[in-house]
Amino acid sequence: MRDDELDRLLAGTPLPDPGPAFTWAVMAQVRREAAAPSPIPFPWRRLALGLSLSAVLVVFGIVALAPAAGFDNPAGAVPRSLLEAAWLRPALLTTAVLFASWLSLRVTAIFSGSRA
Repeated sequence: MRDDELDRLLAGTPLPDPGPAFTWAVMAQVRREAAAPSPIPFPWRRLALGLSLSAVLVVFGIVALAPAAGFDNPAGAVPRSLLEAAWLRPALLTTAVLFASWLSLRVTAIFSGSRA
């Protein structure tokens, strides 16, 4: 069958009109989709904050606790002045307390159903 024969056959056939029930059902579904809330975006900033705070805590912990655990400082990987710094242990403790506080607030908010 050639294109012109197919065109002639299809030109003589009237197109069916959709019934009112079909149109109503389609429009009802369109309205339901339009009224649906938008999806919740992923909290990238909170993830970055949590990961960076965790990384800082891990680095401080390794630097502060490695000498106490008997690990040597091979080839001066960490400067001796940093290992003996008076501010290091208070900074580690402050970071740990802040991280633990933030984590406990997040866990409480998750289990209470809040989005804080």
